[in-house]
Amino acid sequence: MADLIRLTEKRPDKEIVNTVRSAIADATSKWAPMAYQGEYPTNGFGITNLRARDVCLTNAATGVQASCPSSIYFGLISITTASAWGDWINLTVDDRAYLVITGIFNLDPTPQISQLRFKANGEDLPSMSIEELYGWDLARGYLSKPFFVRPENNLTVRYVGRNTRASVERMGLLGYCIAKRSYLILE
Repeated sequence: MADLIRLTEKRPDKEIVNTVRSAIADATSKWAPMAYQGEYPTNGFGITNLRARDVCLTNAATGVQASCPSSIYFGLISITTASAWGDWINLTVDDRAYLVITGIFNLDPTPQISQLRFKANGEDLPSMSIEELYGWDLARGYLSKPFFVRPENNLTVRYVGRNTRASVERMGLLGYCIAKRSYLILE
């Protein structure tokens, strides 16, 4: 998980496919007798690209998403202190969804985030430097070891900024959401 991979032809497709298959197998067991139905499930569960709404904390009682500024686009990361860790995403995954994290993207023209660290399913994953990403001709990088987050488990993504003045940065996660139809059709 400590490496970012730049080029599409070097993208860890085998690892991504294996991680998606593992998440589908876990979901098949957890949600039995529901069946996996691919991209357009009619009464089971399926898969779609990871969306910003999938990493927004939803209050079960009200249905309101609270932990990111938008459920339509990945929110801005507020960097307030250089060389200090801060939380970007910290939520409990919806009980109807699995999140498969395969990479990151950064759309900021002058990026300031230097490191990321994931915690998923109660396990701390190693921190990784992402500064190399900014020297590439692409605004995305893939994790050499993708992972998935089970329903009702915590996903935390922490970051370190290198800027000494307050700034914001537009980053997002690449991946997939494997979820029940009722979740996938939400706007």
